[in-house]
Amino acid sequence: MDDKTKRIITIIVAIFLLIMAISIVGFILKKLIPLAIIVIAGYIVYRLVSKKGQKY
Repeated sequence: MDDKTKRIITIIVAIFLLIMAISIVGFILKKLIPLAIIVIAGYIVYRLVSKKGQKY
């Protein structure tokens, strides 16, 4: 194979890997963002409840 063919194959493989990485990251974010929102809301509620219980 000459240099031009190797370069074209490398570009095609790089584009394919980029698309796969973006789809995997998108899938992970779809699963983690609702969980993160629930965790943050739970932490806020915990801080509000625990702050009212303290006496200075």
